[in-house]
Amino acid sequence: MSPQQKKQAQKTYDRKRDATYDRRKYKRIQNWKRIGVISENYDELYNLFYNTHTCQDCECNLQTEGKLSSIYRVLDHDHETGEFRGIVCQSCNIKRGWLDKVAYLPL
Repeated sequence: MSPQQKKQAQKTYDRKRDATYDRRKYKRIQNWKRIGVISENYDELYNLFYNTHTCQDCECNLQTEGKLSSIYRVLDHDHETGEFRGIVCQSCNIKRGWLDKVAYLPL
C-alpha cells in the first residue's frame, strides 16, 4: 500500500469512527470541559443536551446536524464561573453573552 493510500484509508477510518454516537458524545463532553463548563455529571448533561429540541429563550426548533446556523443547539454557560445556564439556539446564546457584557459596563 502506498503512503497516499494509507493516508486515505486513515481518513476513511477516522470519519467512520467519529460518526459513532459514543465518539460524538466523547468529543462534545471533552469540548465542554476544555471551554470550562463545570458539571457534576457530564453524561446526564449530554443526555439533556441531546434530548432538548426547543430553545429555552425563543422556543424555536433547534438544529443539531448539518451546517451551522442561528438555530443551532448550543450549551450556554457563564464564562466566569463555568456554571451551566441552559440549552439555547446560537442566536440567543450570543444575545445572552452581550447582555452579560452590558451588565458590567459602568454607567
